Amino acid sequence: MGKKKWIYECDILRAVAIIFVMLSHLSVFVDYWFLKQELATTGLVTFFFVSGFLLAKTKKLSSAEKIKQFYKKRFLRIYPLYFVALAAIFAVFTLGIGFMLKTYDYSLLNFVVHSLSAQAFFFGVYDLPVMWFIGTIIIYYLIYPFIAFSNKWYTFVAAALVTLAAILYLYSLGMLDPRVLRYWPAFFLGIGIRRYSTGEKIISPVLLLLAFFITGLVTGFNTFVFDPKIIAIALASLAYIGLVKKKTVQRLESTPAIVTKISYSSYASYLLHIPIMGLVSAGLIYFGVLNVYSLVLISLPATLAIGFYVQKAYDSLQGRESPRKALR
Repeated sequence: MGKKKWIYECDILRAVAIIFVMLSHLSVFVDYWFLKQELATTGLVTFFFVSGFLLAKTKKLSSAEKIKQFYKKRFLRIYPLYFVALAAIFAVFTLGIGFMLKTYDYSLLNFVVHSLSAQAFFFGVYDLPVMWFIGTIIIYYLIYPFIAFSNKWYTFVAAALVTLAAILYLYSLGMLDPRVLRYWPAFFLGIGIRRYSTGEKIISPVLLLLAFFITGLVTGFNTFVFDPKIIAIALASLAYIGLVKKKTVQRLESTPAIVTKISYSSYASYLLHIPIMGLVSAGLIYFGVLNVYSLVLISLPATLAIGFYVQKAYDSLQGRESPRKALR
């Protein structure tokens, strides 16, 4: 794979993932149940897989300087927009200008815990809608240099197993959000496929989405980590890994502009969709027309549009230019 060639298959995956996640969170504002657990699981597994896959372009982190630069890039990628989203959530819901069916703790202490990205260590104590994802991905990024210090597959697997054992140990002590453990295989699978695949062929995004959706159907969003069904998922994962090299297709040269833009906006849209949906829900209540259809019709396009321009403004401040033509 060319290092500078954009992987458009990931655009498809991220675009579908953010739409699935937003659809699953309609139930936070209205009475909605259709496939919400399955959509959430599919979207989240996809996000973690793509995160690992794209992260693995950094083949080897064998020096302190490389690790330092890795963490610096991750910090600049995640934290500024994350703080904007935290401020938006607290402002919208503490000021009472947004509507949500569930009540959360909007105390200063909860804000501090989330500002430090420590929410994964206070599962069930300090919680905010959707922000657990950031606490989890931060842990994965902290772990990544440990499993990327060598290009040898056996050291990669050994390091991954050691980190998995550490995650299991912390979980067994009740010190860790179970979702850190639940989504680790997807993140690890993304890294492994990218690091140890070669050539101009890539796994079909359609096949990936199908596999992730089946995972969502089997596990559901609220499945406990040690549910017996996890055995079926482990076996399915092994079978899936075995099919990776056989079910490959030629890499895409482009994707429709709308797909590219939705993918590009996915991180900012994920962070901001709860406060935006809360504001839209409050407005729809005011006019007496809050239902699942009006919420989808207004909040999804609004969130994606706002997410796109927020992400683009932030990238402009950072001096980053995307290789994707649709974003230039």
